[in-house]
Amino acid sequence: MYKLLFLLSLLFLLSPKGFTQTTHGYYENSLSMYNSGNMTQALGEVNKLLAIEPENQEGLYLRAFIYLNTDQKQKALYDYEKLLKINPNHEGALTNRALINMELENYDAALVDLNKRVEIDSENWQALFDRAYCKGLKEDNAGAIADFKKVIALHPDYAAAYANLGFSKINALTSGGMIRPAPSQTRDACQDLQKAEALGDTTVAEMIRIYCNEK
Repeated sequence: MYKLLFLLSLLFLLSPKGFTQTTHGYYENSLSMYNSGNMTQALGEVNKLLAIEPENQEGLYLRAFIYLNTDQKQKALYDYEKLLKINPNHEGALTNRALINMELENYDAALVDLNKRVEIDSENWQALFDRAYCKGLKEDNAGAIADFKKVIALHPDYAAAYANLGFSKINALTSGGMIRPAPSQTRDACQDLQKAEALGDTTVAEMIRIYCNEK
């Protein structure tokens, strides 16, 4: 069973450019209000910006992020789609649209965006982790295992990667009909789970108790 180990919290805001003095003011006001937790006023200010410049990338991204933080996922998706038509390689929009689709269980759509992110930067360990996680949710355990191994090669001390690698290996065994694999079959997965625990991941304790205590 996979656990959600990351949040919809990537704010890839670009350096403001191409603003008029008026729209730059709306942008700065909206960002300030967002940072202070005033989402209603933040949305009002960025809407003023987008009424003047409807294809402003920074404005669209900020508004989508405000929608995410006010649980308006469909509106956020609409803004990400509009932004990605303007800039198909916007990593923040690709990431957050994928994460929303994962929450909505639209895994194939999520993988399209995650594959694009990895294509843009094949050594981005967070992009690889997100893709591996999505593959796991699709029950593509072999694909998840391959990507989690790539994450570990790039980020050797990332506990969540070891945890999910171990989960994927256990899932590969149990999805094949083995309700309780033999200790010899789970030894490799247990090494990953124990490494995650040693790195401070407390979510793996139950899996270790069930699958890794040889009798």
